[in-house]
Amino acid sequence: MKHSLGLALSGVILLSNADAMADEATNDLRCYVVSLQMLSTTNTTVQMAAMLAHGYWLGKVDGLIPQQELEDRVIAEFSNLSNPDLFKAEATRCGLEMMARGKAEADMGKDMTARGQKMMDQQNTR
Repeated sequence: MKHSLGLALSGVILLSNADAMADEATNDLRCYVVSLQMLSTTNTTVQMAAMLAHGYWLGKVDGLIPQQELEDRVIAEFSNLSNPDLFKAEATRCGLEMMARGKAEADMGKDMTARGQKMMDQQNTR
C-alpha cells in the first residue's frame, strides 16, 4: 500500500512538473512570437531590441519545444496574439522578464568583478 501511494504521489509530481514546463514553453513561445512581430517595425530602436529578444527567446524555446512541434505552435501563437490586448499584455510580460534577466546578468558581472579584484588583491599581498 505504501509503495502504491508513493508511486501515485510521484505521478502527481511528474504531471505537475510537466504542466509547469508546458506553461513555461507557451510563455516563452509567446515572447518569441512577440519578438518576431516587433522585428517588422520601422523603428530602428525597437528593431534592435527585437533582434536581441529574438535570439534570447529562440534559445529558450529551442530547449523546451521539440523541433517538429515548433512551427505549428508558432503559427498558432501568431493567431492567438492577433488580439491587441493579449499582444500588449504579453509584450509587457516579456519585456519585464527580459529586464529582470538583464539585471541579473549585470549583477553577476558586478559580483564577478568584485571576486576578480579580491583574487588580485590576495595575489598582490603574497
